[in-house]
Amino acid sequence: MLRIGTRKSALALWQAERVQGWLRERGHACELVPMSTEGDRILD
Repeated sequence: MLRIGTRKSALALWQAERVQGWLRERGHACELVPMSTEGDRILD
């Protein structure tokens, strides 16, 4: 199983979903793993 790490922003999720779809079409099992960085959590 391939795991695709991605940030939680709309753009990052969209990009990761595109890659996931491409891989699945080619027979690879994969899952998205949303994550956040310290920079995502500190907004000031």
